[in-house]
Amino acid sequence: MGIRLDSLRSVVTGGAGGLGLVVAEALAGAGATTFVCDVDSVAVESLPSHLHGATVDVADADAMAAWLDPIAAEGIDVLVNNAGAAGPTAAVEEINPAEWRRCVEVSLSGQFYCARRVIPAMKERGRGAIINISSTAGFMGMPNRSPYVAAKFGVVGLTKTWRWNWAEDRTAIATCITVGAKTSAAP
Repeated sequence: MGIRLDSLRSVVTGGAGGLGLVVAEALAGAGATTFVCDVDSVAVESLPSHLHGATVDVADADAMAAWLDPIAAEGIDVLVNNAGAAGPTAAVEEINPAEWRRCVEVSLSGQFYCARRVIPAMKERGRGAIINISSTAGFMGMPNRSPYVAAKFGVVGLTKTWRWNWAEDRTAIATCITVGAKTSAAP
């Protein structure tokens, strides 16, 4: 008999494909009501009916607030910040600043935009868990992957800071490091 999450509510960003979909299915399979957002509208439309999907870009703080606030008002027990963008693979002098911004906005700022919407509801309920997905790139670096590495190092730093900030509120904050996971990523 596995862990049951009946009556719990979860949110998975970047959850319509790859690792995010696997996580969303696991949460739903354990009984959690699971909400998923992704930028891939075709993948969102293809989600099974037990996953509550929406096409939302985590890099858009206003769009995330519009989507997350009604969910948070009913309670969120688990947030999995999975959405990420691979970004360009190039020497730093060859990286287009727009590509840099997009990678960092999706992979780092998106986690901030989501957490700031759900933390108040978790504090009010006296419980919650936030899982921020990072990468070994967030500890070791990688050649020609400056924006991705910077974003993933940032995720590790955010997670450590949030754990200190919210430890007394019984909100669990963790970084999950994915090693060689084959996933889809935002453009």
